[in-house]
Amino acid sequence: NDTDPISWTNNTGSIERVYWINSGYSSNEGDFVLNWDITCCEAPTSVTASATPTTPVANGTNVTFDYVSHISGACAYGSWQYEWRDDLGNILQSWSTTSSYSEVLTTDVDYYLYMRCSDASCNTEVESNLISIHVLTPPSNNNPCNATALTVNTTCSYSTYTNVDATDSGEPDPGCALYNGGDVWFSFIVPANGYFGIDTDKNDIWSGGMATYSGSNCNSLTLLQCADDYLNLGIFNLENEYMPYISGSGTPGETIWVRFWESNNDVFGDFDICVFSDDPITGDCIRGITICDDENIQANPTGPGIFQELTEWNSGCMNPIEHYSNWIFFQAQVDVTICFDIISTDSTDYDWAIWEGVSCPQAHDISPYRCSSIDGTEWGDTTGLRPFATDVSDANYDVEGDGFTSCIDALAGDKFTMIIDNWNGTNKQFELVWDLSVEGALDCTPLPVVFLSMDYDCSRKTLTWETSSEVNNNYFTILIGTYNSNGDFIQENSYVVNSNGNTNTISTYTLDLDVNNKYIKIIQTDFDGRSKQVGNILFVECSVEDELITIIPNPLNERQTATIVGEYETIQIYDLIGKEIHTTIINNQIIGLRTGFYVVIINNLHKIKLIVK
Repeated sequence: NDTDPISWTNNTGSIERVYWINSGYSSNEGDFVLNWDITCCEAPTSVTASATPTTPVANGTNVTFDYVSHISGACAYGSWQYEWRDDLGNILQSWSTTSSYSEVLTTDVDYYLYMRCSDASCNTEVESNLISIHVLTPPSNNNPCNATALTVNTTCSYSTYTNVDATDSGEPDPGCALYNGGDVWFSFIVPANGYFGIDTDKNDIWSGGMATYSGSNCNSLTLLQCADDYLNLGIFNLENEYMPYISGSGTPGETIWVRFWESNNDVFGDFDICVFSDDPITGDCIRGITICDDENIQANPTGPGIFQELTEWNSGCMNPIEHYSNWIFFQAQVDVTICFDIISTDSTDYDWAIWEGVSCPQAHDISPYRCSSIDGTEWGDTTGLRPFATDVSDANYDVEGDGFTSCIDALAGDKFTMIIDNWNGTNKQFELVWDLSVEGALDCTPLPVVFLSMDYDCSRKTLTWETSSEVNNNYFTILIGTYNSNGDFIQENSYVVNSNGNTNTISTYTLDLDVNNKYIKIIQTDFDGRSKQVGNILFVECSVEDELITIIPNPLNERQTATIVGEYETIQIYDLIGKEIHTTIINNQIIGLRTGFYVVIINNLHKIKLIVK
């Protein structure tokens, strides 16, 4: 056996020895070779590090940087050490056995992890992968409680905002337009007439989603509508077809919250948004007519209206876009089977849908009770409800569709809402012809009285209001007054206007009235003496310029010329969706306006509604 071992001193000062021992199987003596393959200290070939989270919010989120793994390397007589530095070489955390490093960041950073063995004989440091952290600086309106207040204008006037660095607000997914976080918030006050439109325009962002909410405060919100980009297809601006639009109504003075996001949250930059107010027009559900008995209807639709009542959830077999539409209400006064034909008089494609109940707009998650979007021109220009039909929906993609669905077996009191839409977008006439199992079985009297609008014309000194239907209405009382500091209405004058009693068509009332800086309320009284306030409280505020400028005639037809009466410097003309109309004005005469509803803005202040029939 070896009595003279091989010995050496290791890096810690200890003596290491190796002995050779004869196994006892041989008495031979001689030399031998001992091969050692021992790696006591070697630097890694690579080091991997990571950070969590990778997109923190400035001054709000703690970021932890840490070692993940390394390839090869040995540190037998020492321990692994770590140091964190930024991309400029500044030390963030000096050499130690602690591999992690934490920091609340305020700006973007680029960090490296360095690794080495503490063995002084082998302490070559190795650099990790670069860790780049983008620190989010969310916009101020990143959540509903910091919503940006938008001004409601008479026409659409875009303002530019951004979704850069927006995070998920934490509100539940609204359920449309590929929501994936990155939402920003706005709010506005419902205008005096109760109606509003919200439009967006592309900028850096070209595809987005939008939702509206109501609530008592920003922490208690209820979803009202969720709009995908299809709402603009074919209606407002084909160049803006992937951006959302929402129309709606609410209680004057109520706060509405608006949530906007880029679809899928993968494009970041600017977008434009506006809120505007206007009255409903023909083509809006609230302007629908009520059917009495079994009267047939001949009508020429004039447009899609201001408000987009159809949505992805309620349109059923129809395209969720109104083109040129009419809305109709009907109710069964006895048990009856309801059939009808919708006949095009000029080879025009009419689609239609029926919902149970009376609602404007339809609840966003209710599908039609009956629906057809088959091109009726392929079936003798006729579509509708027929006794031989067995299906309840006939979509344009149904190869076996013929434009007809089954009749409705209605019970007494059942109410229905119907839209008839000219898919070609023209005002070609249609005829609605009823086929009822009981003659005269449709009853209009129980349907609700609908107050449409109220407006005061400063130049004409005229109050105008409209209803879409009236039941047992005796008269209107117009109250003029002010409010005291306690919020009490102080009546100064009153006027009585007789009504139309019972009607299922639009009624327009006017009253010559010279008022300024006053509030106007309208009280409706039934034949049985019961009274209630209808419409919203209107505040009249006229300037001298308002009283000096007007347009005559108004309304007018396409063959007439509108004349501006009064002095002016600038004039802008907009249609009802806020698009500026460029026309010719010669000698105070507006030339070339086609059928439609317009808003004329004079001297950037005075607004006149102009109707061309």
